[in-house]
Amino acid sequence: MLNKLHTFVFGLICSLSIISHLNAEITEIAEIKSVKNSIKDNSLVFLNVGDTLFSPSSMLADNQWREYFVERTNQLISEPVAAQRVIDKVKGLIVEKVPKVTPEEATPEFIAQLQNEEIPVYGYTQRNFSTSYAKNNGFITSNHLLKMGIDLNKSLSYDSIQEYHNASHDFQYGILFSNKNLPGPAIVEFITSRGENPSIVIVVDDSLKTLEEIGSALATAGIDYQGLRYGRIDSRKNAFDPQIGTIQFFAFINENRLLTDSEAMQIRDENPETDYQAELYSWILNY
Repeated sequence: MLNKLHTFVFGLICSLSIISHLNAEITEIAEIKSVKNSIKDNSLVFLNVGDTLFSPSSMLADNQWREYFVERTNQLISEPVAAQRVIDKVKGLIVEKVPKVTPEEATPEFIAQLQNEEIPVYGYTQRNFSTSYAKNNGFITSNHLLKMGIDLNKSLSYDSIQEYHNASHDFQYGILFSNKNLPGPAIVEFITSRGENPSIVIVVDDSLKTLEEIGSALATAGIDYQGLRYGRIDSRKNAFDPQIGTIQFFAFINENRLLTDSEAMQIRDENPETDYQAELYSWILNY
């Protein structure tokens, strides 16, 4: 019994040591310029596209609203093909037509500064390079970034990596698409394709879980790593309100008009009797 207790305690200590080691590799930052503190000679920087390079310009553009819409559509339409047709139509319009913004105005200038110093900086995302609602999703993603002044393709001019596509992920426009797979193995394979290990890989993401997964994959590959959890839009995520997104949806779909969150809130305040969720359900069923 005592030996079993010793074994349990030893295992617990080892587990805590591993967790502590992982946490030690991840630092909280609130400003994108803090990335500079981790850069060394021969560094490689990866920035998560969603919520690091760009963020929603309105509640409608928030991925949480799209998930809300998908859940409601699947609940209301029992036939999967018909439900997917409605989902693809709406998601495609939002992803392509509703603009993005940078979490910080300084982000494009900071990335350009890194590129001018020939520090390779790329984007990554767990989203698909091509989807049922946007066959050219990779191009759309890159185009959103270009409109904000972020051109990740510039890093290719002084780095050894080339664009490529394989069964699990795609690298194009300076962005690594892991196609719903874990990003850690995709980043490791990217580094292998690049032909040389950097002195350190710096990864910026708003998700602690994702940073831990990437850190574990890089540690297994023997690659030094610094994870930076970027909490710039935490408050926006926590303030998500599907009703505001729904008001914006009807203005967009019916009038081709993009409302700000403030404008949508004003409409709700002026029409307290309106059941916007019921209106959305009716629209879905009658699409």
